Amino acid sequence: MDILRQLDAGRGEYYRHGNSGALLQAAGEWLEQAGLQVMRGPANFNVQEEAGVLCDGFEHQPMVGMGYTPSYYRDLLEAVGLRKAKDLLVYREEAYMAQMDRMAALALRRDGVAVRPVDVANLGKESQFFSTVWEQAWRDNWGMVPISAKEFEEAYQRYGFFIVPELALLVEVDGKPAGCALVMPDMNELLKRMNGRVLPTGWWHLLTGRSGIDRYRCFFGGVVPEYRRLGLPVILLSRLQKEFLRRGAQTLEFSWVLETNEEIIGIASRIGAKRVQTLRLYERDLAAEERRDASRPG
Repeated sequence: MDILRQLDAGRGEYYRHGNSGALLQAAGEWLEQAGLQVMRGPANFNVQEEAGVLCDGFEHQPMVGMGYTPSYYRDLLEAVGLRKAKDLLVYREEAYMAQMDRMAALALRRDGVAVRPVDVANLGKESQFFSTVWEQAWRDNWGMVPISAKEFEEAYQRYGFFIVPELALLVEVDGKPAGCALVMPDMNELLKRMNGRVLPTGWWHLLTGRSGIDRYRCFFGGVVPEYRRLGLPVILLSRLQKEFLRRGAQTLEFSWVLETNEEIIGIASRIGAKRVQTLRLYERDLAAEERRDASRPG
């Protein structure tokens, strides 16, 4: 982190002297020695957490759990040979999504479809529900990392203060896990008011300010493949919209969305959401570099 702060503070000097290149080269060599073949990132442990270098939309304040990088990070990475791996897209929409109720009413005609909020009193069971849907709904997605029930439960222990049960929805079809969605209020609004400090008055904003938040982020939403023709995403959005209206929400963000996820991009387009940011993951083929080095004479 100290190196990154120095890079931010002295962009020109560090860029000219190639210190960022030396840092990335050392990281690549360490990974290669560990037997890895590709260096990819940036990502905070995995791509489901903060990930990517911001390529556009710098005027937009990031929502909770989303990364924000200076514009020159992209140049630094590309200057030392890293290339695009995937783009992660950020969409935003006014919280009232026209035509959701009508579309959801049609979808709900199918018998056996039930939507309910998460039951925090049965956290172990609900964590298993999320894990089951996650594994099946995202198994074919690029960069997908399985998340166990225990990891979901631990995540709730960390973020439970910010989670609103009515915005953590589970869908069952004939009593079986079929889909889920997790939306959280943008706690960055509160952190900004607190100026990053709990004392002397920050704690008061933290305890009393949640009801005044009008920006929300959809962390994830997914449907098990065998139920994808039932219109479950629309049902989830319609249910969420009712809660947004009750809370006076103004903005809903979908982030992030993989650039190849045509289904979600299509849904975002139909409800009028606009792409506001692009985050890019970079990579370097370490195995190819090793082969080139081995083929050089001498």
